[in-house]
Amino acid sequence: MKNSMKLLAAAAAIGLLAAGGCSNSQPADAAGAGASTESKALEQPIKLAYFGPVTGNSMQYGKSLSEGVQLAVELANEAGGVLGRQIELVGFDDKGDPKEAVNVANKITSDPEIEVAIGSFASSASMSAAPVFEEAGVMQLAATCSHPDFVGMGELMFSNAMSMGIEARQYADNIIASCGKKDTAIIYANTDWGVTNSGNVRSQLQEEGVNVAAYEGYISGQTTDFTPILAKIKEQGPEILYVAAANYQEGANIFKQAINLDFNTDYYAAGTILIQDFADLMGSTGDGIIVMCSVPMFTETALENADQAALDFIAAYQEAYGEVPDGFAANFFDATNMLLAKIEECGSYDAAAIQQAYRSYEKYPGVSGTISLLDTKDVVRDVITYELHDGQFYLAK
Repeated sequence: MKNSMKLLAAAAAIGLLAAGGCSNSQPADAAGAGASTESKALEQPIKLAYFGPVTGNSMQYGKSLSEGVQLAVELANEAGGVLGRQIELVGFDDKGDPKEAVNVANKITSDPEIEVAIGSFASSASMSAAPVFEEAGVMQLAATCSHPDFVGMGELMFSNAMSMGIEARQYADNIIASCGKKDTAIIYANTDWGVTNSGNVRSQLQEEGVNVAAYEGYISGQTTDFTPILAKIKEQGPEILYVAAANYQEGANIFKQAINLDFNTDYYAAGTILIQDFADLMGSTGDGIIVMCSVPMFTETALENADQAALDFIAAYQEAYGEVPDGFAANFFDATNMLLAKIEECGSYDAAAIQQAYRSYEKYPGVSGTISLLDTKDVVRDVITYELHDGQFYLAK
Protein backbone atom coordinates (compact mmCIF):
# COMPACT_ATOMS: atom_id res chain seq x y z
CA MET A 1 0.00 0.00 0.00
CA LYS A 2 1.03 3.58 -0.51
CA ASN A 3 1.96 6.12 2.17
CA SER A 4 -1.50 7.50 2.99
CA MET A 5 -2.83 4.02 3.63
CA LYS A 6 0.18 3.13 5.78
CA LEU A 7 -0.42 6.21 7.92
CA LEU A 8 -3.98 5.17 8.62
CA ALA A 9 -3.05 1.54 9.15
CA ALA A 10 -0.49 2.58 11.75
CA ALA A 11 -3.05 4.81 13.48
CA ALA A 12 -5.57 1.96 13.53
CA ALA A 13 -2.98 -0.39 14.99
CA ILE A 14 -2.14 2.12 17.75
CA GLY A 15 -5.85 2.40 18.55
CA LEU A 16 -6.12 -1.36 18.87
CA LEU A 17 -3.07 -1.64 21.13
CA ALA A 18 -4.22 1.25 23.31
CA ALA A 19 -7.60 -0.33 24.04
CA GLY A 20 -7.96 -2.29 27.26
CA GLY A 21 -10.52 -3.58 29.69
CA CYS A 22 -11.90 -6.94 28.58
CA SER A 23 -10.85 -10.00 30.49
CA ASN A 24 -10.36 -13.25 28.60
CA SER A 25 -8.45 -15.23 31.23
CA GLN A 26 -9.05 -18.94 31.92
CA PRO A 27 -7.57 -21.64 34.19
CA ALA A 28 -4.31 -23.24 33.04
CA ASP A 29 -5.82 -26.71 32.65
CA ALA A 30 -8.68 -25.36 30.54
CA ALA A 31 -6.19 -23.43 28.45
CA GLY A 32 -4.16 -26.57 27.85
CA ALA A 33 -7.19 -28.64 26.91
CA GLY A 34 -8.38 -25.99 24.51
CA ALA A 35 -4.99 -25.21 22.96
CA SER A 36 -5.57 -27.31 19.86
CA THR A 37 -9.03 -25.84 19.23
CA GLU A 38 -7.74 -22.31 19.86
CA SER A 39 -4.84 -22.81 17.45
CA LYS A 40 -7.22 -24.03 14.79
CA ALA A 41 -9.52 -21.03 15.34
CA LEU A 42 -6.60 -18.64 14.96
CA GLU A 43 -6.03 -19.96 11.46
CA GLN A 44 -9.55 -18.89 10.44
CA PRO A 45 -10.37 -15.31 9.44
CA ILE A 46 -12.77 -13.22 11.49
CA LYS A 47 -15.99 -13.13 9.51
CA LEU A 48 -17.73 -9.74 9.62
CA ALA A 49 -21.01 -8.95 7.85
CA TYR A 50 -22.23 -5.64 6.51
CA PHE A 51 -25.43 -4.75 4.70
CA GLY A 52 -27.13 -1.76 3.12
CA PRO A 53 -28.82 -0.42 -0.03
CA VAL A 54 -26.40 -1.53 -2.75
CA THR A 55 -29.27 -1.19 -5.24
CA GLY A 56 -32.50 0.82 -5.19
CA ASN A 57 -33.26 4.51 -4.63
CA SER A 58 -30.69 4.85 -1.84
CA MET A 59 -27.83 3.03 -3.58
CA GLN A 60 -25.52 6.06 -3.36
CA TYR A 61 -25.66 5.77 0.43
CA GLY A 62 -25.06 2.02 0.22
CA LYS A 63 -21.93 2.74 -1.78
CA SER A 64 -20.66 5.05 0.98
CA LEU A 65 -21.44 2.41 3.61
CA SER A 66 -19.66 -0.35 1.69
CA GLU A 67 -16.57 1.66 0.87
CA GLY A 68 -16.17 3.03 4.39
CA VAL A 69 -16.33 -0.47 5.89
CA GLN A 70 -14.12 -2.00 3.21
CA LEU A 71 -11.40 0.64 3.57
CA ALA A 72 -11.23 0.23 7.35
CA VAL A 73 -10.94 -3.54 7.00
CA GLU A 74 -8.36 -3.31 4.22
CA LEU A 75 -6.16 -1.08 6.37
CA ALA A 76 -6.61 -3.28 9.43
CA ASN A 77 -5.70 -6.41 7.47
CA GLU A 78 -2.61 -4.70 6.08
CA ALA A 79 -1.59 -3.82 9.64
CA GLY A 80 -1.85 -7.48 10.72
CA GLY A 81 -5.56 -7.96 11.20
CA VAL A 82 -7.28 -8.38 14.56
CA LEU A 83 -6.31 -10.98 17.17
CA GLY A 84 -3.61 -12.07 14.74
CA ARG A 85 -6.28 -13.02 12.20
CA GLN A 86 -7.36 -11.46 8.94
CA ILE A 87 -10.88 -10.07 8.61
CA GLU A 88 -13.21 -11.51 5.98
CA LEU A 89 -16.04 -9.21 4.91
CA VAL A 90 -19.37 -10.58 3.72
CA GLY A 91 -21.67 -8.01 2.13
CA PHE A 92 -25.44 -8.07 1.56
CA ASP A 93 -27.88 -5.83 -0.32
CA ASP A 94 -31.11 -4.91 1.51
CA LYS A 95 -32.17 -2.47 -1.26
CA GLY A 96 -33.11 0.03 1.45
CA ASP A 97 -36.26 -2.04 2.01
CA PRO A 98 -37.22 -2.94 5.61
CA LYS A 99 -38.68 -6.29 4.52
CA GLU A 100 -35.55 -7.20 2.60
CA ALA A 101 -33.46 -6.15 5.61
CA VAL A 102 -35.21 -8.88 7.63
CA ASN A 103 -34.33 -11.44 4.93
CA VAL A 104 -30.73 -10.25 5.00
CA ALA A 105 -30.60 -10.46 8.80
CA ASN A 106 -31.84 -14.06 8.64
CA LYS A 107 -29.11 -14.92 6.12
CA ILE A 108 -26.44 -13.33 8.30
CA THR A 109 -27.58 -15.00 11.52
CA SER A 110 -27.69 -18.41 9.80
CA ASP A 111 -23.90 -18.28 9.59
CA PRO A 112 -22.47 -19.29 12.99
CA GLU A 113 -19.11 -17.66 12.19
CA ILE A 114 -20.62 -14.14 12.11
CA GLU A 115 -20.83 -12.39 15.49
CA VAL A 116 -21.32 -8.78 14.29
CA ALA A 117 -23.22 -7.15 11.42
CA ILE A 118 -22.66 -3.53 10.36
CA GLY A 119 -25.77 -1.91 8.84
CA SER A 120 -28.08 -0.85 7.54
CA PHE A 121 -28.01 2.75 6.33
CA ALA A 122 -31.65 3.74 6.86
CA SER A 123 -33.28 3.68 10.28
CA SER A 124 -36.29 1.73 8.98
CA ALA A 125 -34.16 -1.08 7.54
CA SER A 126 -31.90 -1.17 10.60
CA MET A 127 -34.85 -1.38 12.99
CA SER A 128 -36.61 -4.08 11.00
CA ALA A 129 -33.51 -6.26 11.17
CA ALA A 130 -32.81 -5.59 14.86
CA PRO A 131 -35.12 -8.22 16.44
CA VAL A 132 -33.56 -10.94 14.27
CA PHE A 133 -30.06 -10.02 15.41
CA GLU A 134 -31.05 -9.66 19.05
CA GLU A 135 -32.71 -13.08 19.13
CA ALA A 136 -29.74 -14.71 17.40
CA GLY A 137 -27.17 -13.04 19.68
CA VAL A 138 -25.47 -11.11 16.85
CA MET A 139 -24.32 -7.56 17.56
CA GLN A 140 -25.68 -4.92 15.16
CA LEU A 141 -23.78 -1.69 14.52
CA ALA A 142 -26.01 0.59 12.43
CA ALA A 143 -23.66 3.54 12.12
CA THR A 144 -26.17 5.96 10.58
CA CYS A 145 -29.36 4.86 12.35
CA SER A 146 -30.56 7.97 14.19
CA HIS A 147 -34.04 6.84 15.23
CA PRO A 148 -34.31 7.46 19.00
CA ASP A 149 -35.80 4.00 19.64
CA PHE A 150 -33.16 1.93 17.83
CA VAL A 151 -30.50 1.47 20.51
CA GLY A 152 -33.20 0.54 23.02
CA MET A 153 -34.45 -2.37 20.88
CA GLY A 154 -31.96 -4.75 22.46
CA GLU A 155 -28.67 -5.17 24.28
CA LEU A 156 -26.86 -5.78 20.99
CA MET A 157 -27.98 -2.67 19.05
CA PHE A 158 -25.51 0.23 18.61
CA SER A 159 -25.25 3.29 16.40
CA ASN A 160 -22.67 5.99 15.68
CA ALA A 161 -25.37 8.49 14.71
CA MET A 162 -26.78 11.10 17.03
CA SER A 163 -30.34 10.33 18.10
CA MET A 164 -32.86 12.49 16.26
CA GLY A 165 -34.26 13.70 19.55
CA ILE A 166 -30.88 15.11 20.54
CA GLU A 167 -30.05 16.27 17.03
CA ALA A 168 -33.39 18.10 16.65
CA ARG A 169 -32.54 20.37 19.56
CA GLN A 170 -29.33 21.42 17.83
CA TYR A 171 -31.13 21.90 14.49
CA ALA A 172 -33.78 24.12 16.09
CA ASP A 173 -31.19 26.11 18.00
CA ASN A 174 -29.19 26.67 14.81
CA ILE A 175 -32.24 27.89 12.89
CA ILE A 176 -33.27 30.29 15.66
CA ALA A 177 -29.71 31.56 16.15
CA SER A 178 -29.41 32.35 12.44
CA CYS A 179 -32.91 33.60 11.62
CA GLY A 180 -34.69 34.36 14.86
CA LYS A 181 -38.12 33.02 15.77
CA LYS A 182 -39.69 33.29 12.33
CA ASP A 183 -42.72 31.38 11.05
CA THR A 184 -41.46 28.04 9.77
CA ALA A 185 -42.87 25.46 7.35
CA ILE A 186 -41.72 21.84 7.28
CA ILE A 187 -41.95 19.31 4.44
CA TYR A 188 -40.88 15.75 5.19
CA ALA A 189 -40.63 12.25 3.72
CA ASN A 190 -43.21 9.88 5.19
CA THR A 191 -40.53 7.35 6.17
CA ASP A 192 -39.72 6.39 9.76
CA TRP A 193 -36.72 8.70 9.60
CA GLY A 194 -38.61 11.58 7.94
CA VAL A 195 -41.53 11.50 10.36
CA THR A 196 -39.28 11.24 13.41
CA ASN A 197 -36.77 13.88 12.30
CA SER A 198 -39.37 16.45 11.24
CA GLY A 199 -41.58 15.74 14.25
CA ASN A 200 -38.71 16.31 16.67
CA VAL A 201 -37.65 19.50 14.90
CA ARG A 202 -41.24 20.78 14.92
CA SER A 203 -41.65 20.02 18.64
CA GLN A 204 -38.37 21.67 19.52
CA LEU A 205 -39.14 24.80 17.49
CA GLN A 206 -42.55 25.06 19.10
CA GLU A 207 -41.05 24.62 22.58
CA GLU A 208 -38.81 27.58 21.84
CA GLY A 209 -41.72 29.75 20.75
CA VAL A 210 -41.58 29.38 16.97
CA ASN A 211 -44.82 29.18 15.01
CA VAL A 212 -44.75 26.13 12.70
CA ALA A 213 -47.12 27.45 10.06
CA ALA A 214 -47.22 24.28 7.94
CA TYR A 215 -46.25 20.65 8.40
CA GLU A 216 -46.66 18.55 5.25
CA GLY A 217 -45.52 15.04 4.33
CA TYR A 218 -44.92 13.40 0.96
CA ILE A 219 -44.67 9.80 -0.22
CA SER A 220 -40.99 8.98 -0.62
CA GLY A 221 -40.21 7.01 -3.77
CA GLN A 222 -43.48 8.07 -5.41
CA THR A 223 -43.86 11.84 -5.23
CA THR A 224 -41.98 13.74 -7.93
CA ASP A 225 -44.30 16.73 -8.35
CA PHE A 226 -44.13 18.64 -5.08
CA THR A 227 -45.89 21.71 -6.47
CA PRO A 228 -49.32 21.06 -4.86
CA ILE A 229 -47.74 20.56 -1.41
CA LEU A 230 -45.46 23.55 -1.81
CA ALA A 231 -48.29 25.78 -3.08
CA LYS A 232 -50.30 24.85 0.03
CA ILE A 233 -47.31 25.69 2.22
CA LYS A 234 -46.72 28.99 0.44
CA GLU A 235 -50.27 30.13 1.26
CA GLN A 236 -49.29 30.14 4.95
CA GLY A 237 -46.57 32.73 4.29
CA PRO A 238 -43.63 31.07 6.10
CA GLU A 239 -40.29 32.81 6.34
CA ILE A 240 -38.31 29.57 6.73
CA LEU A 241 -38.71 26.26 4.88
CA TYR A 242 -37.18 23.18 6.54
CA VAL A 243 -36.88 20.07 4.37
CA ALA A 244 -36.45 16.52 5.71
CA ALA A 245 -35.99 14.66 2.43
CA ALA A 246 -35.40 10.92 2.27
CA ASN A 247 -32.55 11.32 -0.21
CA TYR A 248 -30.70 13.93 -2.22
CA GLN A 249 -32.76 13.42 -5.40
CA GLU A 250 -36.03 14.19 -3.62
CA GLY A 251 -34.39 17.07 -1.78
CA ALA A 252 -33.22 18.61 -5.05
CA ASN A 253 -36.69 18.29 -6.56
CA ILE A 254 -38.30 19.97 -3.56
CA PHE A 255 -35.91 22.91 -3.54
CA LYS A 256 -36.00 23.41 -7.31
CA GLN A 257 -39.79 23.46 -7.32
CA ALA A 258 -39.92 25.78 -4.29
CA ILE A 259 -37.55 28.18 -6.03
CA ASN A 260 -39.69 28.05 -9.18
CA LEU A 261 -42.70 29.01 -7.04
CA ASP A 262 -40.80 32.10 -5.83
CA PHE A 263 -40.72 31.11 -2.18
CA ASN A 264 -39.43 34.13 -0.29
CA THR A 265 -37.92 32.10 2.55
CA ASP A 266 -34.69 30.96 4.10
CA TYR A 267 -34.03 27.34 3.14
CA TYR A 268 -32.86 24.72 5.65
CA ALA A 269 -32.46 20.95 5.31
CA ALA A 270 -31.50 17.87 7.27
CA GLY A 271 -28.23 16.10 6.49
CA THR A 272 -29.59 13.37 4.20
CA ILE A 273 -28.86 15.68 1.26
CA LEU A 274 -25.31 16.55 2.36
CA ILE A 275 -23.70 14.90 -0.63
CA GLN A 276 -21.98 16.41 -3.65
CA ASP A 277 -24.57 14.87 -5.98
CA PHE A 278 -27.17 17.18 -4.44
CA ALA A 279 -24.94 20.22 -4.95
CA ASP A 280 -24.35 19.16 -8.57
CA LEU A 281 -28.09 18.88 -9.21
CA MET A 282 -28.79 22.29 -7.70
CA GLY A 283 -25.90 24.27 -9.17
CA SER A 284 -26.11 28.02 -8.56
CA THR A 285 -29.92 27.86 -8.24
CA GLY A 286 -29.38 26.39 -4.79
CA ASP A 287 -27.34 29.31 -3.47
CA GLY A 288 -28.11 29.97 0.18
CA ILE A 289 -29.54 26.55 1.08
CA ILE A 290 -28.36 25.61 4.58
CA VAL A 291 -27.79 21.93 5.37
CA MET A 292 -27.25 20.73 8.94
CA CYS A 293 -25.59 17.41 9.64
CA SER A 294 -23.60 15.64 12.36
CA VAL A 295 -21.14 14.17 9.85
CA PRO A 296 -18.78 16.27 7.74
CA MET A 297 -18.28 17.04 4.07
CA PHE A 298 -14.82 16.41 2.62
CA THR A 299 -14.95 18.37 -0.62
CA GLU A 300 -12.19 20.97 -1.01
CA THR A 301 -14.50 23.91 -0.27
CA ALA A 302 -15.68 22.38 3.03
CA LEU A 303 -12.32 21.36 4.54
CA GLU A 304 -11.62 24.48 6.56
CA ASN A 305 -11.52 22.72 9.94
CA ALA A 306 -10.31 19.25 8.88
CA ASP A 307 -7.59 17.73 11.09
CA GLN A 308 -4.69 15.55 9.93
CA ALA A 309 -6.52 12.29 10.61
CA ALA A 310 -9.38 13.40 8.35
CA LEU A 311 -6.91 14.51 5.65
CA ASP A 312 -5.15 11.13 5.81
CA PHE A 313 -8.51 9.38 5.52
CA ILE A 314 -9.44 11.46 2.47
CA ALA A 315 -6.11 10.63 0.82
CA ALA A 316 -6.51 6.90 1.52
CA TYR A 317 -10.09 6.89 0.25
CA GLN A 318 -9.15 8.72 -2.94
CA GLU A 319 -6.31 6.27 -3.46
CA ALA A 320 -8.66 3.32 -3.04
CA TYR A 321 -11.73 4.57 -4.90
CA GLY A 322 -10.63 7.54 -7.00
CA GLU A 323 -13.06 10.02 -5.46
CA VAL A 324 -13.62 12.22 -2.43
CA PRO A 325 -15.49 10.46 0.40
CA ASP A 326 -18.67 11.82 1.95
CA GLY A 327 -19.42 12.00 5.66
CA PHE A 328 -21.42 8.78 5.58
CA ALA A 329 -18.40 6.80 4.35
CA ALA A 330 -16.35 8.42 7.11
CA ASN A 331 -18.93 7.45 9.71
CA PHE A 332 -18.89 3.79 8.66
CA PHE A 333 -15.08 3.89 8.53
CA ASP A 334 -15.07 5.12 12.15
CA ALA A 335 -17.69 2.59 13.25
CA THR A 336 -15.68 -0.28 11.77
CA ASN A 337 -12.46 0.88 13.43
CA MET A 338 -14.24 1.31 16.78
CA LEU A 339 -15.59 -2.23 16.46
CA LEU A 340 -12.24 -3.76 15.53
CA ALA A 341 -10.58 -2.03 18.49
CA LYS A 342 -13.07 -3.60 20.87
CA ILE A 343 -12.64 -7.06 19.32
CA GLU A 344 -8.90 -6.75 19.93
CA GLU A 345 -9.52 -5.48 23.45
CA CYS A 346 -11.68 -8.47 24.33
CA GLY A 347 -9.24 -11.01 22.97
CA SER A 348 -12.03 -12.94 21.27
CA TYR A 349 -14.61 -12.59 18.54
CA ASP A 350 -17.72 -12.96 20.68
CA ALA A 351 -20.79 -10.70 20.36
CA ALA A 352 -21.65 -10.70 24.06
CA ALA A 353 -18.16 -9.62 25.08
CA ILE A 354 -17.79 -7.09 22.26
CA GLN A 355 -21.07 -5.31 23.01
CA GLN A 356 -20.11 -4.99 26.66
CA ALA A 357 -16.75 -3.53 25.70
CA TYR A 358 -18.30 -1.19 23.15
CA ARG A 359 -20.31 0.45 25.92
CA SER A 360 -17.06 1.62 27.51
CA TYR A 361 -16.48 4.19 24.78
CA GLU A 362 -16.84 7.69 26.18
CA LYS A 363 -15.24 9.79 23.46
CA TYR A 364 -13.75 8.52 20.22
CA PRO A 365 -11.84 10.98 17.99
CA GLY A 366 -12.98 9.78 14.59
CA VAL A 367 -12.36 11.13 11.11
CA SER A 368 -16.08 11.97 11.02
CA GLY A 369 -15.82 13.96 14.26
CA THR A 370 -15.76 13.20 17.98
CA ILE A 371 -18.23 10.47 18.92
CA SER A 372 -19.46 10.45 22.52
CA LEU A 373 -21.38 7.43 23.81
CA LEU A 374 -23.76 7.94 26.74
CA ASP A 375 -24.76 5.30 29.31
CA THR A 376 -28.02 4.89 27.39
CA LYS A 377 -26.00 3.99 24.25
CA ASP A 378 -27.20 7.25 22.68
CA VAL A 379 -24.56 9.16 20.75
CA VAL A 380 -23.78 12.86 20.98
CA ARG A 381 -21.93 14.69 18.21
CA ASP A 382 -21.59 18.28 17.06
CA VAL A 383 -23.91 19.48 14.31
CA ILE A 384 -22.05 21.09 11.40
CA THR A 385 -23.79 23.71 9.26
CA TYR A 386 -23.03 24.07 5.55
CA GLU A 387 -24.19 26.59 2.96
CA LEU A 388 -24.54 25.86 -0.73
CA HIS A 389 -23.00 28.32 -3.19
CA ASP A 390 -22.28 27.84 -6.92
CA GLY A 391 -22.79 24.09 -6.66
CA GLN A 392 -20.39 23.64 -3.72
CA PHE A 393 -20.84 23.26 0.02
CA TYR A 394 -19.01 25.66 2.33
CA LEU A 395 -18.93 25.84 6.11
CA ALA A 396 -21.62 28.34 7.03
CA LYS A 397 -20.32 31.50 8.66
